[in-house]
Parts: sequence; C-alpha cells; structure tokens
Amino acid sequence: MRKVFYKVRTNNGTEFQTTDYSVAVANGNKIVETFLETVDERTPEEKAKAREHARKVREKILQRKRG
Repeated sequence: MRKVFYKVRTNNGTEFQTTDYSVAVANGNKIVETFLETVDERTPEEKAKAREHARKVREKILQRKRG
C-alpha cells in the first residue's frame, strides 16, 4: 500500500512532513511537495510467514536446477 505525504512550509519558514492534509494546510501553511511512500501494513506474523514461504520456494527452485 502507498500513503500520501505532504512536505509543508510554515509561515516562519520551517519545513516538516505529514500525512494529514488538514495539518498540512492549517494556519496558512503551504504544501511544498506531495509524494507517495510505500507502507507495509502486514503484521510481524504475516511477514514471518511470507519469509518462510519465500525460503521454501527458493529451496524448491534450487533443487530443480540441481537436477
């Protein structure tokens, strides 16, 4: 999944990043840049299961290559 991030410049010139549009435009702030970031929302258990599955697939591929 991807999440929208806003790079924001405040009235005093400082910059910060936020994912909240209402914060980005509050108090006269200006959005300088908008960009997407990949966000992995899987739980640690799901990540571990995916790693184990990938390991098994790689192992089978190597077995087939060896003959």
